[in-house]
Amino acid sequence: MKQKILFYLFAVLSVILFTKVSKEIYLYVSSVWGWDFGRLIDLILLAFYFVIIIPCAIFLTHQLVKFLVAKGIEKPRNYTILLIFLVALGSLYFYNEYRAKPLGQVLGVKESNFESLQIRGGAGEVQITDIDDVQVFIQFLNKYNVKKSMKGNGDLSGLESFGLFVDTKRLPSTIGAISPDKLYLLGRGEGNYIVTNGPIDMNWVEDFVQTQQQGE
Repeated sequence: MKQKILFYLFAVLSVILFTKVSKEIYLYVSSVWGWDFGRLIDLILLAFYFVIIIPCAIFLTHQLVKFLVAKGIEKPRNYTILLIFLVALGSLYFYNEYRAKPLGQVLGVKESNFESLQIRGGAGEVQITDIDDVQVFIQFLNKYNVKKSMKGNGDLSGLESFGLFVDTKRLPSTIGAISPDKLYLLGRGEGNYIVTNGPIDMNWVEDFVQTQQQGE
């Protein structure tokens, strides 16, 4: 029974780890190297994920548990310590994934990796390459906290919103659609988010875009 519990806990953690690593590799290759995989290749990679990566994660989990059992992990003291560690590790991951964070932090814009920011909304479209101007925009966004949500499908049609495209040097780009109360991101930080202290001031965003357009 103890061995089964360990196996399931390790299996969940290993699948999460393998999934995160696989996703980061995919995003890095597609964004940084500029590879456009296309839908067919995406489907092939998805099949590869379920046929190869997940079984590998399960196999390695099985081997790890066998090794730990051989080393005496089922002894009450060792088992309890490991169980507490695994539960704490999983809880920490989910807490960090779904806790409230400043919106600018979620976008991951840093001076060391930034190349350009494109904003598209009701006031038009503008591309910004000056990091000082971008920092003004990020500081505005940081006033708003967002939490990742398991609900939603990324559809913001019919809502007042603006689009973002953050291009970076060494990290995958981020594409986002932001409305006053929720947003959807693709790339780094991908997922649906709700604004916990909104609504976002859309008039400020339009004024900022117009100011940047006049300076071009």
